[in-house]
Amino acid sequence: MGVDPAPARGSTSDDGALAVLRISPRPGVAEPAGNVGDWRAEFVWAYRLRGATARQWSGFIHLKHRHFGFSGICMDAGGGGTWINDELILTKQTINGVETQCVPIASQEDGERAGPNVQCLLTMYRRRDPGIQYLWPHLAGDDNLVEAMHMVFQEAVTYMTVSWPKPYNDRAPSEYTDWPEEKRWALKTLDAARSQLVDIQVATAADGTYALTGHSAKQFSAGGKKDLAYACIYAYVRFLVWLKMGELEFEGEGQDGDGYYVMG
Repeated sequence: MGVDPAPARGSTSDDGALAVLRISPRPGVAEPAGNVGDWRAEFVWAYRLRGATARQWSGFIHLKHRHFGFSGICMDAGGGGTWINDELILTKQTINGVETQCVPIASQEDGERAGPNVQCLLTMYRRRDPGIQYLWPHLAGDDNLVEAMHMVFQEAVTYMTVSWPKPYNDRAPSEYTDWPEEKRWALKTLDAARSQLVDIQVATAADGTYALTGHSAKQFSAGGKKDLAYACIYAYVRFLVWLKMGELEFEGEGQDGDGYYVMG
């Protein structure tokens, strides 16, 4: 899962966003390994979260982990991400309004403060995170980190190593008439994420060349909101960390987990 957190309290402020990427062996690959091309990456769910506190964010992420059984989570450290991290490592979470005992979700940076019994799933999207360092060990600045995530995701789209479900508006009504409401809005939210990705632009100078930062990094912007787009990118980055660090806990269960609705 990728998480782009934001308080999202104003009508014009960015939404908080979450996106889920399903990874499975690419058909015809008998023994998938550490190559991106061995795997099929498909976005299956997305959600906007507005006006939530760090504690509410944490409870919601724990709830989604119960639904999906994540192999990894990548969350932006900005927009309240560090405060959500502080909540994720607690053993008591508020889920659907009920205080619930949970195994903490932690990052490698959390160390002893998270306690002895944790799920070490979390990658914080910042240069010092061990997973990010392992993926990109020689980044000179945070501007290079921003460029890195855009470039790897652009490659994924260009070489079709990542995909989305058929858009909602391209489907005949008979396809979704019997869908639960959640499945409908999840697909519409994924469609919105694609629209945001198309709207991301690279800054150029007057002569048409890229306008680079002091660390020779490209600069990116969007005409509108980019929260869902970035949640998708963070999810893909977490897949690359999973692949690069040789975690490969894939078990091939082929299930969507607890009957949860995902896009096919």
